[in-house]
Amino acid sequence: MPHIFISYAKRDTRQLAENLYHALNAVPGLSAWMDRSLEADASWAQQIMDEIDRCDYMVVLLSPDVNRPTTAMQARSFVLNEIDYAQQDRKAILPVMVIQTRQPVQIAGIQFIDLTPTPADPTLIVERVCQRFNLALPAHVPATVPQKLPAPRTRTRRRLWLATGLITLMVIGIVGLLLSGVLNAVSTLTLTPPVASLPPGFTAITRNADWSPVTQDFDGVTMLLVPTGCFDMGSADGTDEQPIHQHCFEQPYWIDRTEVTQGNFQRLGGQKALQNGFEDEGRPVEGITWFEARDFCALRGMRLPTEPEWEYAARGPDNFTYPWGNDWNTEAAVWGANAEGQTAPVGSRPAGISWVGALDMSGNVWEWVSTIYGIDDGDYTFSEDGERRYDYPYDSADGREQEGDAQTLIRVLRGSSWNNADADALRAPYRGGNPPNSQVFDFGFRCARDYDQLTF
Repeated sequence: MPHIFISYAKRDTRQLAENLYHALNAVPGLSAWMDRSLEADASWAQQIMDEIDRCDYMVVLLSPDVNRPTTAMQARSFVLNEIDYAQQDRKAILPVMVIQTRQPVQIAGIQFIDLTPTPADPTLIVERVCQRFNLALPAHVPATVPQKLPAPRTRTRRRLWLATGLITLMVIGIVGLLLSGVLNAVSTLTLTPPVASLPPGFTAITRNADWSPVTQDFDGVTMLLVPTGCFDMGSADGTDEQPIHQHCFEQPYWIDRTEVTQGNFQRLGGQKALQNGFEDEGRPVEGITWFEARDFCALRGMRLPTEPEWEYAARGPDNFTYPWGNDWNTEAAVWGANAEGQTAPVGSRPAGISWVGALDMSGNVWEWVSTIYGIDDGDYTFSEDGERRYDYPYDSADGREQEGDAQTLIRVLRGSSWNNADADALRAPYRGGNPPNSQVFDFGFRCARDYDQLTF
């Protein structure tokens, strides 16, 4: 029975993919697979590889998100990875232009079906698939997805044996390439590392409770893995926190468990001009500029987290108001009512732990992030020529993640501090902003790191 693999970008073509999945599975003598059929408690990337290995035909739905630029904040699209893997397996590919975009270079020579006039109707695709495999076209091709999709098929023992064999061959092949020094000549495939299953973090988390903290030390500093998933960024409580909008992460990342301590800052070669106001190696670094925080993270091979990375690590897919939940807890943070006018050693309020295991994401010190709050000369009007405030929804491509040393690039601070007696500012969505050269005794930071499978 011919088996069809449906490759698509969720952001642009989800509806067509579901319609096509249903329509193909309704054709006698055909079976089709899409990621709605992923089985729980198993590596999603390995399942995708298995299904590409198994398929006789790959249907690729083309849209702008397939060709999205790869940046430090945005991963290469999974569709391109799937095309790369299918071509290594010499699979036949049917491109379908759903929303006008350029045809990926890997399949630029293959004629595509133009579906731009009817981007949700799978009929033309079903006709071509049936023609290729000499199957009778159904009298009616449903144009909409049913309420429930068919349950995923159970893997057979033979399929599991074959998959194990394929993974073994991949491991042998990649080790051989490493030894011969030609690994860089291999086309990039980021679907999965060359092992039987991926580590935690690559299965999208839909509830905070479904995640258990995963830690790893980098140069003696404990970092936490933040898994893929989505959350509702922002809130209705602050004018600069609106509109609430969904932000998703397709790659996991690492974030420091605590704010950078004075001890680790000194041990790892950090440099800053202003002496800490409250000296103790276990207390957070403070009185640090954005530039000094950025440079220290780079010294560690890290970076400052983006604004959505920081907020997602604090709130999770449950969209908590505070890192620990939705109800205010006076003892869960170091803040103006209990700090006695000073910082506290990091992690001294364990009740404030976030869903990924991060501490002090509310209180103790404000934390610099990479994101620009706005461009302004310092009077915070954001209204003069050349000035602007970067409002929501968050868009990493609109200039708010630009690099630069200009003092007018007002950088975001998150989490509030020991010096703030207003509990409203301790909310996880709360935003602040200051010039990057600010030296204040309640400004600190933590670092983040892109996921690198070789360091896990």
